[in-house]
Amino acid sequence: MQNNTGNIIRQKRKERGLTLNTLANKLNISASNLSRIETGALKVSANLINQLVEIFKVSPQYFSINHLLTLQMPQPKTLSYKILGYQLNTLIYSIKISL
Repeated sequence: MQNNTGNIIRQKRKERGLTLNTLANKLNISASNLSRIETGALKVSANLINQLVEIFKVSPQYFSINHLLTLQMPQPKTLSYKILGYQLNTLIYSIKISL
């Protein structure tokens, strides 16, 4: 889970157009430690998450793996078949979970 949290931090940092150095300065940590956090080599502390919440204006849950789960519902496919002379139509939904 740690690496996923790091990926979320990296994604949010890039969305905001922040460099490693800029965000690291705001967090009062070194750019190398921030890089290690983003790659999952260093654990994210609760204090750091609280700082990120303030900087990015998001909830703490934003940095959990559950935030990464998205359900995508495409248009259903219709299957037609006959059973004992009756025409049956079935809608088939496929669900894609992206991490």
